[in-house]
Amino acid sequence: MEISLEETDPDRRLARQHFRICTGGEGTPLVVGDVLYVPTFNSLIAFNTTSRRVLWRQAIVASTYSTPAVNGTAICYGEDDRFTCRNRNTGTLMWSYTESGIKFYVSDPTIVDGVVWTGSVESGTHPALYSFDLN
Repeated sequence: MEISLEETDPDRRLARQHFRICTGGEGTPLVVGDVLYVPTFNSLIAFNTTSRRVLWRQAIVASTYSTPAVNGTAICYGEDDRFTCRNRNTGTLMWSYTESGIKFYVSDPTIVDGVVWTGSVESGTHPALYSFDLN
C-alpha cells in the first residue's frame, strides 16, 4: 500500500494537500492532533500530517465505512462483522468483538466516560445499539 503527498494546486487556492491512498478510503478520516487516522477498504492507517510519514498501518478483516472514535490511547471502529479497539499510538489490537449475523461497519462509534457506543445491523432483524467498556 502506498500513501503519497501530491502538490495538486501549486497556488494553494483549492486543495492544500492531496494524500493518495492506493487501496481507497472507505470511512471518514479522523484527525487527532497531528495524526490522521484513515479507514480504508482493507486497513486502518495512522499518518503524521507534520512529518508526512505513516506511523502504522494495520490490516482489517473486512470493510469499514464508519469514522473511528478516539479516547485516551484507544481508537475504536466497526468492521464488517466485528467491532475493534486498537492502541492509537501503535496500532496494536486491544480487543475485538464478533457475534454471528451482526454487522458493525455502518455506525460511527462514540466514546463517553470510558464506554464505547455503536450501532449495528443485524441479519434479518432491526438495528441494535451496543456498548463496550474500555477499562
